[in-house]
Amino acid sequence: MRAAMKKKSYTSRLGTKPIIASILLLVVFGSIFSSFYILRHRASLLHELRKRSCILADNLAYNSYIAVLSMDMTTLKTLISGLEDDEDIADITAADIDGYVIASSDSSRLGKIISLPDTSTFSFHDTWISTSDPTIKRVISPIKVEKISLSEYESDSLWPDDRADNLVSYYETIGFWILDVSLRNLHDKIVADTWFAIVFTVIMIAVGALFMISLMNSITVPIRNLAVAMGEVGKGDFYHPLLLERDDEIGDLARSFNSMIVQLRQSHQELIRWQTVLESKIELLKEHNKLLKAYEKLESLDKAKDDFISLVSHELRTPLSTILVSVEYLLEKRDMAEDKKKKYLVNILNETKRLSRLINDVLDLSKIEAGRMPFRMETVDLDDALRHVIESYKPKLEQKNIFTSYSNENVSVSVIVDKDKLVQVLENVMLNAVKFSPSGGSVRVSVEKKDTVVEIAISDSGKGIKKEDIPRVFDRFCQLENIDHHSDGTGLGMTISKYLIEEMKGSIRIESEVNKGTKVIIQLPLARDNKGSIMDSDESNLNSLESIPVSGGNYKQILIADDEISFRNILAESLKDIGIDTYEAGNGFEALDMIDHYDFDLIILDVMMPDISGLEICRYLRQNNRTRDIKIIISSAKGQHEEQKEGYSAGADVYMTKPFEIKELLTAVEELTGD
Repeated sequence: MRAAMKKKSYTSRLGTKPIIASILLLVVFGSIFSSFYILRHRASLLHELRKRSCILADNLAYNSYIAVLSMDMTTLKTLISGLEDDEDIADITAADIDGYVIASSDSSRLGKIISLPDTSTFSFHDTWISTSDPTIKRVISPIKVEKISLSEYESDSLWPDDRADNLVSYYETIGFWILDVSLRNLHDKIVADTWFAIVFTVIMIAVGALFMISLMNSITVPIRNLAVAMGEVGKGDFYHPLLLERDDEIGDLARSFNSMIVQLRQSHQELIRWQTVLESKIELLKEHNKLLKAYEKLESLDKAKDDFISLVSHELRTPLSTILVSVEYLLEKRDMAEDKKKKYLVNILNETKRLSRLINDVLDLSKIEAGRMPFRMETVDLDDALRHVIESYKPKLEQKNIFTSYSNENVSVSVIVDKDKLVQVLENVMLNAVKFSPSGGSVRVSVEKKDTVVEIAISDSGKGIKKEDIPRVFDRFCQLENIDHHSDGTGLGMTISKYLIEEMKGSIRIESEVNKGTKVIIQLPLARDNKGSIMDSDESNLNSLESIPVSGGNYKQILIADDEISFRNILAESLKDIGIDTYEAGNGFEALDMIDHYDFDLIILDVMMPDISGLEICRYLRQNNRTRDIKIIISSAKGQHEEQKEGYSAGADVYMTKPFEIKELLTAVEELTGD
């Protein structure tokens, strides 16, 4: 199953993401192209219709001035009937200079007065006029007649030849042609062209997507085969080369891999041969030297193979190395000073949390992508949640000498959220604020009511983020290059935080300025009662939060059943420190035997034990009259939603997923065993 998971993850990195990115690029460019085409085509059609309408109106005006002067209605009707079959012309009207309708395609308008624009200020040439109907545009063309008159200085001349030389011509408007142009056909053409562009774009995107899928398969399938062959080599099988004939870089990699297998096989065979020779010959020293040389060569080739295989495990090995070195040093230097010992223990704790964050981020992302992220909504005191998060980061804040302030303006509010998810988001934002703030910097947390929402602001004094980079912060696997730090995460924190906040009906945004710091602003809706009124939480304790709970002195007995002895011992020691008497069982039968002989206040059960699972023991205890009321905590590394649901169904009071902090366990113990 692990191999299948690795294979799936490997394929996802090399295949799925480039395909998605390529499809998105195709969608973007296709949308831009379609929009550009539609806009240009619409403008062209509109320009042609406008130009054609103006030409028709001008032709009517030019061909009808004699008919208008003579009131030749037959000619006017003939001109109108010639345009009535034009689908783009909705109405045709001829009017005199006073607006009196003398001819119209609508006979009911004859003899009526219509309003016309002022001829002294209105430009008729190539002009659209809007009407009350948005689908109708109006074109008006003046009917003009050329008139001739004498110059005022020559009007009294007696000689005709002299008057002819001084004639002056001018145009007089005697009426108007009014065309109402319908845009419906234009709109229908635009809609048809739009659908054509959309269908064409979708087809091109589909073709491009199929091409990218085919291309990525041609890359990922050989690499997947290479991974399988590499796994066989890791098991010591040198007789299964990679059968891949290609002329590209992948082919070169396959040939190099096959060459490495041949060398490993040859070296392995040589080693066996020399071992046989050593068994049959007396000259042990000479043969031994030859064997050493062959072994050194094999070891060198084996190291090359191990280096090649271990590349993908770098991110997990780094924190594990820190933990291992710190633990070994602590074991060797048991008499070191307490402050120095604490320093190494803090390093171990931080690296363990780092590993836990890496694993949890990947698991959360898988739940989000599968749509199986569970939410347990409840009413939460926001002030308590914030103070808990700030208190948990005090050691890191003090280590970097970072000034911290918390201002809630005496606001006491409740929100309906999943408390664990809210704390997860706040811890992620605080982690970033502490990480990016320099030594001696500051982190400020504030809460403010705004109408029906409450706004949480967490600010740091780090280098800030460029404005164009802010949207990328919420992208998956994003770690901005301009932030000068060593990355210790997956780049999923803000992506998951945004999803969680939005699922809880809130919002999250970032404000930042380079060299001045960054502010993360979270808005959540205020909790309301059954009447719809906003609920205020009880008066919050304005002092620091409670630390690890300590037993009030009541004598308690707790059984710890876990097959991991080291884990079982540390739990027992932690419980003994707060005055609780503990018993330990290494398997299920041993636990049941101790339950029959002792009366326990609480039992901590591991799910995966060699004989009987913790779930079976839990069900047995709930069915027994003597043990049905014992409080039970299930502790397991299996923490999926369905697995937790199964634990609660079996009768568990609390289900804790490994790894967890000891403070969480002690808090749960205090709540379950408190009077």
